Amino acid sequence: MALIREGSIADFGATLAPDGGTAGADVAFRRVSTLAEAHEVRRGLGGAALRFARSRERRGLALKHLTLTEGFEGFLGDVFDKTNEVYMAAWAWDLGGEPPFLYPSPEAGPETAIIPMRVGKVRTFLGDGALLFPPRIVSAGIALRIMLWESDKGAREAAATFRHLAEAVQSSKLASALKLIGATQAATSATVGLALDAAAELARVVSALLAGGSDDYVDFYEGYYSVGSPWHPGVEHYQGNASTLGLTKLAEPAEDYV
Repeated sequence: MALIREGSIADFGATLAPDGGTAGADVAFRRVSTLAEAHEVRRGLGGAALRFARSRERRGLALKHLTLTEGFEGFLGDVFDKTNEVYMAAWAWDLGGEPPFLYPSPEAGPETAIIPMRVGKVRTFLGDGALLFPPRIVSAGIALRIMLWESDKGAREAAATFRHLAEAVQSSKLASALKLIGATQAATSATVGLALDAAAELARVVSALLAGGSDDYVDFYEGYYSVGSPWHPGVEHYQGNASTLGLTKLAEPAEDYV
């Protein structure tokens, strides 16, 4: 379980599709606005399809700053030893059909993810921050996972870890489930359930990869951002156990919004 958690995928924006069997339902059933509500209502509608809410602007996320304080040594061993380096891996996705976005990208070198850390010092990333989810019209919501690990085995082994990580994400059941959802006009609770189960499985796979190739790792952050929630551009701060995190909410106008 992640040290810092924000939101819930149950709050992702969704409605029941008009052509999915809701024509004879009570009007209250049509006021569904989240996956959780849709799941409850759908059980009495014989398989009504879901329609995901879409953001009115292009939304994205970036890591602006990170602070690990002295107590974090309990999670990452000798993380503040000068001979060790802290690495970060993150993946994010929505329900629009695109594959998970991986940071760092498979084309980037492992040095991209190195985070030089000192006790109590803030690690700040240039500009808006390290891009974790590129701005786009979001379907239902954005799911983000961040993992940290330390390794004293050098860049070559870190590069191998990143290659395996990229392969795991690209070939994951989550990528397949999101592609399936994107190929349909309206999803069902069953297909969304496949994506949720696959997301949990991918987290376990990545954890095993990091544990196998590094000394210590921590499941650091898990966040869910529904399109139904207000989206205010700027940096939001999250306080964890012996750590703080700053995520930049990116917003771009979308003139082609329909």
